[in-house]
Parts: sequence; C-alpha cells; structure tokens
Amino acid sequence: MHPFITIGNITFESYTLMINLGMLIGLFSTWWLLERYCEKERFCWKLLLFLIGILLVGIPFSHFLKNLFGGSEDGTHFLGRVLLICVFTPAFLQLFWKEESGRLQAANAVAMYFVIQHFFDRIGCWMNGCCGGIYIDWLNMKFPSQLFEAFMMAALGAALAVRIRKGRAFFFQTGMGFAAVIFVSEFLIDQPELGRVLGLTSVQFGAMILLVWGIAGLLRIRKI
Repeated sequence: MHPFITIGNITFESYTLMINLGMLIGLFSTWWLLERYCEKERFCWKLLLFLIGILLVGIPFSHFLKNLFGGSEDGTHFLGRVLLICVFTPAFLQLFWKEESGRLQAANAVAMYFVIQHFFDRIGCWMNGCCGGIYIDWLNMKFPSQLFEAFMMAALGAALAVRIRKGRAFFFQTGMGFAAVIFVSEFLIDQPELGRVLGLTSVQFGAMILLVWGIAGLLRIRKI
C-alpha cells in the first residue's frame, strides 16, 4: 500500500491524486477523440464535453442509489455519474448531431472517459489499501479486486480503441462490459457491513440498470 506519494517537498494523498488524474486524462482523451473524429460537428462536441463535465457530479442517480441502500456510499458516487452520462449522451447526440459517423465516434469518445476514470479509481483504491478482496483459500491470498477491475478496464479500453480506429460503434458494448465487470467484482470484495437489497449491493443494482440500458440500446440501433 502507498496511501501517500511524495514528490519533492509536496505530499499527495494517492487515492485523491489517482481520481483526479483519471478525470483529467479521461476528459483529455475524450476531447482528443472528438477533435480527431468529429471535426464537422465542432460546436456540438464542445457543448457535449462541457455538459459531461457538469454531469460528472451525477447527483440524481447517485442519490437514488445511495438512499435505496440506507445511505451507503459503496461506489455510488462514480456509478451514478456513469449512469447519468450513459443515459444523457445518446439523447443529446440524437437531438443535435447530424452526421451519423460523427455521432457514432462521439459516443465512443464518451465511453472512453468512464473506462479511463475507473481504471485510475481502482489503482487509487489499491494504493490506498481500500476495497480489498475476500480471502480465497485455494489461492491462499486475498483476491486482488482493485487490480482485477483495473486490468479489465484496460482490456475494455483497448477493445474500444480498436473499434474507434475501425470506425465502429462500441458505446453500448462498453457500458455492458463495464457493468459486467463491476457486478462480478462486487462478489469478490470484502464488504460484509454494506446494506444489500435482494442480496445485491448498490453497485450491483446500478450495474444491472446499466446492463439493461446497454442491451436496450443495442437492440434499438440494430432496428434502425
């Protein structure tokens, strides 16, 4: 564990540093992709990026999940933002984006943000020593839940990057992959004190919403 990072005479809390790095690198990556692939809709993508920055608070969905589970944070602060952005982005693009290929790549660019952000979030958790895994007897060790999620986000981001280079849609698939990873990982995180509904944590409940949203989105675009 490395809860603090010292650079020269300045000491940073590693968890906070990783979260802020994830947000900055994620937003920069989204901006770069929008700049590269959505040149014809420059005004729209600048507005999209600005609105996403505002929506990062994720207040409506975060509070909904938090209150449903008796006030437990349990990751709802980030998952709420992901859910809100995932619902907002397709609606915005459908209303304001004219070019189909640009709309497709703009959605991919947004997906890249929350993949990068969660990668850094989990690295921050690992450095801070929080969100650790349950003990697995046959491995004689605790499951590295933070590194598992970070690795899966890296793999998901790589798959998304390949689809972006090929000009193919991967927004809804990314959301579904994200949901599947965090749903499974929650079973392997040592958190017995958390409130549950039907045996699920708030993160798993949110992941199920995200998964249903992804399936519905895929079915919709295949009918068009």
